[in-house]
Amino acid sequence: MKPDCIIDVLDKLGSIISDFLSLSEEEKVAKYPELSTAVLDCHEQNSWFVKPFVINSLKGISQWLNKDTLLSFYNENRITFAKTPKTIGLIMAGNIPLVGFHDFLVVLLTGHKAIVKLSSKDIILLPTLVSYLEKDCPEIAKHISFVSEMTDNLDALIATGTNNTMSYFSYKYGQIPSILRGSRSSVAVITGNETAEEIEELTKDICLYFGMGCRSVSKIYLPDEKSIKQIQDSLSAYSWMTNHKDWSDNLRFQKAMMLTKGEIFYDCGPVIMIRESKLNSPMSVVHFEIYKSIEEVKKSLKALDSMVQCVVGDTEIDNSWVPFGKSQYPDINDFADRINTCDFIMQL
Repeated sequence: MKPDCIIDVLDKLGSIISDFLSLSEEEKVAKYPELSTAVLDCHEQNSWFVKPFVINSLKGISQWLNKDTLLSFYNENRITFAKTPKTIGLIMAGNIPLVGFHDFLVVLLTGHKAIVKLSSKDIILLPTLVSYLEKDCPEIAKHISFVSEMTDNLDALIATGTNNTMSYFSYKYGQIPSILRGSRSSVAVITGNETAEEIEELTKDICLYFGMGCRSVSKIYLPDEKSIKQIQDSLSAYSWMTNHKDWSDNLRFQKAMMLTKGEIFYDCGPVIMIRESKLNSPMSVVHFEIYKSIEEVKKSLKALDSMVQCVVGDTEIDNSWVPFGKSQYPDINDFADRINTCDFIMQL
């Protein structure tokens, strides 16, 4: 395999996904039956993978899969294509659809072999996309293997999961180079000067993928509680989530717990908001904290840096922050946990 061949076949996959997303339901089924079936089947296999969120995940990766973006990524990261491919194990999480695709992409772009252990919660989408790659370039099959159990015969490992699973992977694969990603959360910072459109965009950061992603906003810093009403109104766009049985059960349970404890909370439709300094929040709950100054917020975020995946807010305050509505649409150069996987693999 040559790098230009890899980029060409990934570009074609991007075109397929973009075309698929642009079609009506009938046209999707007629033109791309395998992908249409996969979108439906992955919801049957995992009730959390509702169709709007699966479509959103496809939209997210499609922005990376075009020749210009891939070439720019290749050059910016000074990628050298492997003359002798290494075997890279990829243990993928299953909290959101295609969550491990970026790691998979980097392994291909660097010319190595990906040994992929999928989460039992997300076993359909990536193999379907790989089938399109193999149709265009059968040789790429030599660089991709899906396994039910990860082999011990690896040159390196990239694994994503909970903090508990990371302890296990560290013990089992401690003798080889590895990137082990545990649990992280994301936060938003509201100044009170946001437009209605920005607050509407914030609801995407909260609700996409039922808030299960490490880039999902689980806590909001507010100057006062007045902003909650605006957030509350904008969350009505996701009121349909309350029709999801598992989500609805969680929401009712959290409300009952708050009432039993006598805690004050804001009922915001698909989520409830409570005043809490903790970063991580239970499913269907968003924490908020009142601050006195932006400097105070920045100091707090610095202390939490190892636990925060991204910060959503006004990029004029801090250019490392993510614009409202964009937390679930990372740029191709937004490496998880800010660990450059290209550098990691090329140093093997």
